[in-house]
Amino acid sequence: MAGRKPIPEEERFWEKVDKSGPNPDYPDCWEWTAHTVKDYGHFVCKQDGVNKKLGAHVYSWQKANGKRVPKGLEVCHKCNHPPCVRPDHLEAKSRSYNQRYSVTHGNNKESRKTHCKHGHPFNEENTIWRPSRRTGLPAKNCRECIKKYKKDGRVRKLRKQGIEPKKPNHCRRGHDLTVSDWIPVTKKNGNTYKLCLECKRVRDRKRENG
Repeated sequence: MAGRKPIPEEERFWEKVDKSGPNPDYPDCWEWTAHTVKDYGHFVCKQDGVNKKLGAHVYSWQKANGKRVPKGLEVCHKCNHPPCVRPDHLEAKSRSYNQRYSVTHGNNKESRKTHCKHGHPFNEENTIWRPSRRTGLPAKNCRECIKKYKKDGRVRKLRKQGIEPKKPNHCRRGHDLTVSDWIPVTKKNGNTYKLCLECKRVRDRKRENG
């Protein structure tokens, strides 16, 4: 008795795809209906004569483009919907691009973070969206961390030049202005600064001694 004729691989694949747009939030997507891991479909197919488990979206992209995914790239969802296997919703991009894209569109844990790694809140005032140099996509940045990074950069630059940076509440000669006397002085441009009286006394003594 003859066994059952095997179903062709591609036919077996598309049997597991719902093209009717079952998700109202993504009506144009073709959704994978079989086994998924973290919403990504998985499909067992033959590659180089060996059974291999591929992402369903990866298999769909490879069949549509007639080649394997180039080294260093991965298949990304332009629709930002992991179960989708519609070929024109897929593109091969770098991992960095894919991560940035998912963060920008709210499908990544980074996009759901309420605070940066230093504890500053990601609120409207403290959040800056800047294009990534590598991907060109907007990336979320902490305003407070950027200020600190710039400040630390100035300190590093001064130390590289052999200059010890001024400490907070200290004059440029190192006198502690919380202990030493000082007076406010207004410049011609309207800005004010603290004039250290200890420095003034040192300068006056030098002038007296010639």
